[in-house]
Amino acid sequence: MCALVIQHIRNRAQMLTELHRVLRPGGWLLISTCHPTADWRHFGGSYYSHEWSDLSVANGRMSIHCQRMPLETFLGELLAAGWGGSRRTGGIWPSAALR
Repeated sequence: MCALVIQHIRNRAQMLTELHRVLRPGGWLLISTCHPTADWRHFGGSYYSHEWSDLSVANGRMSIHCQRMPLETFLGELLAAGWGGSRRTGGIWPSAALR
């Protein structure tokens, strides 16, 4: 399970490829992320932006570094890493269905 992590990883292609390699047959990969519309509404600019942004937290004392990207980009990265197929159920991609 990767909960709200994917937008903070610089080399997502390597991570997604490795997850595909080590996940047992019939296993499940669950990835959750913020919807890009939330980033667009917060930061402004284009929904299709790929820029890295700093989100201020703790009343400005800290920030979280993350990359904005449209859903199409993330889905393309999944496909490029070997997570092919056409079945998607409630945001969970079963590995057997995505080969």
